Amino acid sequence: MSDARNIRPLPKTVTLIEFGDRTSALPGLLLDDFDDALAAYARIGGVPAPRRALASRHADALVIATHARDMREARYTAIAPGALVYALIACDACETSEARQALESLEESLDRTHATLAGCALIPLAETLETRMRGPRMGHARRNVSEAIDELVLALRCAEKAGIIDVRPPWPRALCHLLASRRR
Repeated sequence: MSDARNIRPLPKTVTLIEFGDRTSALPGLLLDDFDDALAAYARIGGVPAPRRALASRHADALVIATHARDMREARYTAIAPGALVYALIACDACETSEARQALESLEESLDRTHATLAGCALIPLAETLETRMRGPRMGHARRNVSEAIDELVLALRCAEKAGIIDVRPPWPRALCHLLASRRR
């Protein structure tokens, strides 16, 4: 039998936050994908999706999408204590070490607000992802990103932690490194 004191209430409100350089459409595209998946799972499950809160300080859950280079300047102070935070952090490299550093910066900011980092997708190859996001949601080029977003949506709908999801590139890492070396 479970202990009712350890059961977290389901989020009733959510805020989607696009953070960073306004010249890139990527954070907005990631949030659109998250929003579409949230609505689809609400329809399938017959349970309404959390409603939108305009201010993050009034939200039970936050979804932040950004590029790793923009996260270092982020300062989150207006977050409700105990809010669940889910992040989508993209980086240009084939490896996600830059995104991991940005995640550490986010965790430090959240520690000061008493919010809970409930899940994060570390997404490689941001420079090509914007183009790939225009393809089919479960097409080969963006399937790994969409599956990671689905994991975060499920965690949000259940008020659970998804942990850190290291998204695989859509092609073998050796090919990623070869392509990166040719761009230099």
